[in-house]
Amino acid sequence: MQRVQLLCLAVLLTVMAIYAAPNNRYDGDVINELNNEEYENNSFDDFENMNLPSARCGRIGHYCTQTSDCCPKLRCHSYLAKCVT
Repeated sequence: MQRVQLLCLAVLLTVMAIYAAPNNRYDGDVINELNNEEYENNSFDDFENMNLPSARCGRIGHYCTQTSDCCPKLRCHSYLAKCVT
């Protein structure tokens, strides 16, 4: 009986360790990849011709120094120096 309890405890601790381990890839990387694909599909000349303020604003995950560097409804996170919601 004690052997079964130890086995269950070992399995439980292993599962908890797997879920508690830090993920090397945070959501900002995924968002940046999506933004990069978007830029690859459109040339910067297209953005220049749009004459929209959002064409040059920082999207989620983009580097910023102040909130005005980010798109509307986003703010510049002071610690991360990235645009966040």
